[in-house]
Amino acid sequence: MLQQTDGHEETVQNCLESIKISSLGEWDVLMFLHRHKSSLVSAEQIARFVGYSGKAVGDALDRLESHRLISRSRSLQRVRFYHLAAPEAHPTPEDCFTRLIDIAETRIGRLLVIKCLRQHRAVMHIAPKGSKK
Repeated sequence: MLQQTDGHEETVQNCLESIKISSLGEWDVLMFLHRHKSSLVSAEQIARFVGYSGKAVGDALDRLESHRLISRSRSLQRVRFYHLAAPEAHPTPEDCFTRLIDIAETRIGRLLVIKCLRQHRAVMHIAPKGSKK
């Protein structure tokens, strides 16, 4: 089992960087929208479905939209139409999004994606030597 993840860890890290996913919240929101294809919901409803705060989901949706991974309609009474952007809208080397989806279909693959995103977060929070917080 461990050998399966060793070969994919670098691929997962590279693909996450390529499609600019930097947090587990962004990944979970993207996977929710991938599974539900097109959704007419509010950010607060998505937050309840994925288990994050409304602000965290709103921030994730903003980032996903800014990277053209999703598109959404204008807000009508806080409800929007969300859907994944067409793959042509965000061409990635070696079709990273599809590769990540394939890897994340298994429990081991999901754990690997989570591990990579947590490592990325830990690296981002490490202050340079000698700096003050």
